[in-house]
Amino acid sequence: LGVFALYNMYLWVTLFVLLSPFQVLRLSPDFSNSFSSILVGILKIAIGRPRPKMLTKGIYAPHPLHFNYRYYSTPSGHTTTSFAFFSYLTGCFKRYKVLFFATATLIGISRIMLLYHYPSDVILSATLGYVIGSSVRCDGKK
Repeated sequence: LGVFALYNMYLWVTLFVLLSPFQVLRLSPDFSNSFSSILVGILKIAIGRPRPKMLTKGIYAPHPLHFNYRYYSTPSGHTTTSFAFFSYLTGCFKRYKVLFFATATLIGISRIMLLYHYPSDVILSATLGYVIGSSVRCDGKK
């Protein structure tokens, strides 16, 4: 998961002990971004779905708890983060909603085109990112 993700995980565990989970999600966009990164990292390892490029090598089955980037297809971290960020920005700047979601959607499509993710990975990631990003508003309150 990396040093930054481990630090974020430590921070989250501490905050969940001190506050309720719903209070933590409403603190700031930084925390929702950290939360989405940690959630994506945990889900990638837990699911272990092979990337589309692995199909050419005859690997179809998931490999849960397999610590290799070739099995980190689900969910897409780029898509989750972009939808979380742009969902948050939509709450701040409603007039740019179409531009924000078009940008996030293009990021998701690029992940499919580069054969890093399946369409279902991107759809799941967009949903996760939207839910996480929508849970935080500009003023830090819901």
